[in-house]
Amino acid sequence: MLDYDYKTDPFKHQHEVFMRSRDEIDFAFLMGMGTGKSKVGCDTAAWLWLQEKIRLVVVVAPNGVHRNWVLREVPAHLPEWTHYRSAIWASSMKAAEKKALDKLWDDGRGLRVVSMNIEAFGSGMKGKAAQYLAKLLNAFPTMIIIDESSKIKTPGATRTKTLTTLSKRAEYRRIMTGTPITNGPLDAFAQFRFLNPRYLGFDNFYSFKHHFAEWRKRQLKRTGKNGRPVEFEELVAYRNIDELTRKIQAVSYRITKDQCLDLPDKVYERRLVPISAQQAKLYKSIKERALYELNCEEITISNILTKLLRLQQVLGGFIPAGEFEPATAIDGPNHRMDAMLDVCESAVFDGKVIIWARFRAELDAIVAKLSEAYGKDAVVAYHGGVDRHTREENIDRVQNDENCLFFVGQQHSGGYGLTLTAARTVIYYSNDFSLEARLQSEDRAHRIGQTEKVTYVDIEAENTVDTKIINALRAKKNIADVITQDDPSTWL
Repeated sequence: MLDYDYKTDPFKHQHEVFMRSRDEIDFAFLMGMGTGKSKVGCDTAAWLWLQEKIRLVVVVAPNGVHRNWVLREVPAHLPEWTHYRSAIWASSMKAAEKKALDKLWDDGRGLRVVSMNIEAFGSGMKGKAAQYLAKLLNAFPTMIIIDESSKIKTPGATRTKTLTTLSKRAEYRRIMTGTPITNGPLDAFAQFRFLNPRYLGFDNFYSFKHHFAEWRKRQLKRTGKNGRPVEFEELVAYRNIDELTRKIQAVSYRITKDQCLDLPDKVYERRLVPISAQQAKLYKSIKERALYELNCEEITISNILTKLLRLQQVLGGFIPAGEFEPATAIDGPNHRMDAMLDVCESAVFDGKVIIWARFRAELDAIVAKLSEAYGKDAVVAYHGGVDRHTREENIDRVQNDENCLFFVGQQHSGGYGLTLTAARTVIYYSNDFSLEARLQSEDRAHRIGQTEKVTYVDIEAENTVDTKIINALRAKKNIADVITQDDPSTWL
């Protein structure tokens, strides 16, 4: 048996999962956010390369997170004795990035590492990402890692089907996520089918869902093109969950931060704020219109969430706009923004501050206000409107530059895979409806490397949709799931 020399000393749980899984063809690292699963992935890749089992590791991760692997995780944890070379694939690249990719094809026995963003696989097998990955798989013995594998939990999604098809050509497969099941046990199907269909015993979702859940047929009020009522299956209850749990445990390692790390506590607070007269008037108008529409049209989760989103925009201080229209600030005071600034004024004495917001208009307004109060160098932004190179610089700045005090981000852009342990306070200016986005964004600051307690502040306009959204997320429930159990009108 060959010895293995870690580059960075592992925690006990990291060594345990490495020893258990390093020789497995397929394995799932169901490790809580902040427990260091990226290090285990790096060590596994080095071990398999040392035994001449692989020459390439491909990491597929959410946009932004995939870059973090090459820029931070690999240099931190992959041993130099692997003589590795790494590159980031993107649909459009600068000259230096293309050069790094070209070097992967040079002769030499060193381990090759490529990171790719998972969203690029939404174009299917004919897309650039799929074609490039297929080329790599044909050239090198490979281990594929899907980081945040909950992103492939939807069986019918193009990205899921594309990556599952390509995975069959890889010698080794790994999935990683701290939140494998956010909507229910059926989330496990696509993630474990990516590893190997035999683990769960079903190759198609229909058979799987009917074995592990009971369903009943329902009819919608509307009719289809054939004039017949549209039918759908409604979940009644889950079943055989013990069987599913055993099958998952056989090929996975599950641990949470509470079980393995002596991290400081999370502290939760709410900052209640009033809404202005102008906001109240617009909020009431939109609410009344929404209730009227619910009485006149088919009630679906989608249209309820759309109406809630409009109300959220008003509470954030903006008039709801169309998809391609610029948002307009509501005249008058914005007490929510004032409360955010008040929290920042107190919190900045204890450490840096993360502010999460859902809408671009909110993000831009927050950056402008903080820049006005503290200077432009004190604030960095992280969202889809910031180019990827600037985003990477902004992560480094908030972690290492003492003059950079505030990280302003969008949960779906910055809430995954980043390490922001320089922060001691996390403010939610507005919340996403996704429980996964909430949990992930909370743990950007609360992970390995954090030595102080982290305070989470939700800004809440009392007796509005804010209250129900915050209550559900703090109870670790998806908004859509809660709405299906309630009278939808009570959410407005």
